Amino acid sequence: MFRGVFLHGAKQLRSAEGIIITPYLTAWGMELRRERMAVFKSLQGKGLSPKWHGGVGIRYVKDGQVEDYTL
Repeated sequence: MFRGVFLHGAKQLRSAEGIIITPYLTAWGMELRRERMAVFKSLQGKGLSPKWHGGVGIRYVKDGQVEDYTL
């Protein structure tokens, strides 16, 4: 029950204030995501449909195949 209430509140904060709550990441994980955001955006710009994987990893689709981005 708590998880549902928490996620509902997180959605409200995002829509009202633009605040994104990521309860699955540590401070270290958030820092890694910030560092990797340029790579993520670059893959998006190339039309490769990147997705976050395992919190901080990046996967994308190339020629119909899912690939792990090697950092």
